[in-house]
Amino acid sequence: MNTPNRRLLLIFLQVGTLCISAIYAAYGFSEDNSQTTQKKNQKASWVAHLLRQDFNARLPELTFKKIKLPVILVARKNELRPMVEIEGQFEKPDWQMFVQNDSPVNKNPHGNGFLVHAFLNSQVNEIYFTAKGPNREVLTETVYIFAPEAQEFEIVSPWNAVTASAGYASFFYQQTAFGVLSSRSALIGIGYTSPEAGSRFGLTGQADMTVLNFSSEPIKANPQLIDARFGLSYRLSVAEQSRWRYRLLAGVSYLTLMSNGSPFGFADLWGPNFGLRAMYYNNIRSSFVLEMHMVPYQSVQLDRQRGLQLSATWSKALKSLRRQDISIKYSTSAFESSGQSIDVGFLSISLGYSI
Repeated sequence: MNTPNRRLLLIFLQVGTLCISAIYAAYGFSEDNSQTTQKKNQKASWVAHLLRQDFNARLPELTFKKIKLPVILVARKNELRPMVEIEGQFEKPDWQMFVQNDSPVNKNPHGNGFLVHAFLNSQVNEIYFTAKGPNREVLTETVYIFAPEAQEFEIVSPWNAVTASAGYASFFYQQTAFGVLSSRSALIGIGYTSPEAGSRFGLTGQADMTVLNFSSEPIKANPQLIDARFGLSYRLSVAEQSRWRYRLLAGVSYLTLMSNGSPFGFADLWGPNFGLRAMYYNNIRSSFVLEMHMVPYQSVQLDRQRGLQLSATWSKALKSLRRQDISIKYSTSAFESSGQSIDVGFLSISLGYSI
């Protein structure tokens, strides 16, 4: 096996090992907790948030005692399902309150008002409160229960956190002794992101590689770029009462360019990686993710010794419980090697699917 192929095999084995280790850890967590399904209801460490939209508040007489709701795990049919208790009041004489359109709310046995038990089926849950008046008036308001950390143990699959992707990349390369090269090629990738559950710490990893060069200018060439990173993430405790979730990222970055016989290229460029990940839960099935990564090489010089990557991803949960992603990435790196200045950049769009 020649040197480029050995290097290619090595980097994908490293990323694969990371993903398998993370999967094993996640699977062990799920197995340990599934043994508790025989126990009675118990409190989890998760907290759900009750959200109301001001422009949609059609029931001003409707109030809630708490907006931060502890999640309770309820054993049902050999599963532990997350549930919250909603305590509310509706101060409008002669009107009756219903939940999910047709079920009258129950009186709160611990005080005034009513008590509603709601199972959480996704990260963003919609609950419909309907008020019916004595003259057949009907008013409805949608209340959201936001709980990205709560999951059903029997549904959690660590494999769903692994995503394989394919797409198109426009590649740019400039080297002092060579000049400028631009090319267009296919892109393949694999990534892992820890689910939003359990510990605030998580694992993250991503590896992208260009393949099947379509065209290149000004010379005919077939370069292959490998851009990979892996490390730890930490969920910040900011804006937890909104639909946003933020994570700090820290790890290592790897970049190499196999020229495949052309008079340019570089190999095995490593560096520390620092980043920020912001996720917005749009509704019960879709979310948006924004990421930024910075890689300082040798010295912190933003014009000559750095790597920068920006990405935006739209993610959708499918009926099969798999996840489908559409991602746009822009990456640029500048560094010096053997007295030459090198600039590398690529813009890509890809479609991913959780395994």
